[in-house]
Amino acid sequence: MERLPASIVRIQATIDYIDDHLDDALDIQELAAQTEMSFWHFLRVFRATVGETVKDYIRRRRLTRAAYELLETQQNIIDIALGAGFETHEAFTRAFRSQFGASPREFRAAGKQPQLPRGIPHITTEYLAHMHSGLTTTPEFVDSPARRLVGVKTEFSVAPEAFDLIELGTEAWRTFEPLITRIPVRANSLAGLCSDIVAADERSIQGYVMACVEVTEFSGLPEGVVALMRPPCREARFRHRGAGQTWEYTLQYIFGAWLPDSHFAVDDQPAYFTFDATHSPFSEAPEIDYWLALR
Repeated sequence: MERLPASIVRIQATIDYIDDHLDDALDIQELAAQTEMSFWHFLRVFRATVGETVKDYIRRRRLTRAAYELLETQQNIIDIALGAGFETHEAFTRAFRSQFGASPREFRAAGKQPQLPRGIPHITTEYLAHMHSGLTTTPEFVDSPARRLVGVKTEFSVAPEAFDLIELGTEAWRTFEPLITRIPVRANSLAGLCSDIVAADERSIQGYVMACVEVTEFSGLPEGVVALMRPPCREARFRHRGAGQTWEYTLQYIFGAWLPDSHFAVDDQPAYFTFDATHSPFSEAPEIDYWLALR
């Protein structure tokens, strides 16, 4: 029997725990602690494996149970709403309609059985195709020297379910791209994106994205750019090919399968991506190298 990656086992245990405790006030930070992952890493691996955020998964499971209760019991709708964790009938109705395409009253009257969703690994035919042609699944290991990076740094604070690296990276690149030709003493022809999470909890993820280039020295920099030194480290380089929407598949593989099943841990360094400076990093068919710092 094929051995499941360690991450799948941990996330499946979390899913089973959630399903057994839908009546409880589930604390996402406590769920993360049970997996022995950092909070941010847990959020990233869960989303990569299941295909949605922890908060969205919990809500979907509660709404699905509520759908069965509408069909199989005579409970008042407001009581079912409260049991699903909603404080008002209106909030419950909006969420229920969003998931099932009908109000709770309409759903009960129609008597249609819902499809019971389970949090299985988010494996699709598109994901499998990307594994074969859009990603180097075996990384190259590199002992990288210190990198001097200069660029435009954009800070963010977003809800976990709204975190979108592609959107944040695209905005940062658009701001920085007009300034590239004004950067002196560049170390190479590549451009990069550097991103880090500085704080994360159930309410928000805070961090920054920096569109940048590597330079040989911090001198003669134009106004409006900042400097960042990335220390020397051992890195795994993954090469991503394909349109921007497939970037999620690359991260899904790295953090949902390769990393948890490897002998490495992620070093406490910003994420770093490099690409041809003549193209947007999230254009139709870019080639992006993701440098994962290891320890």
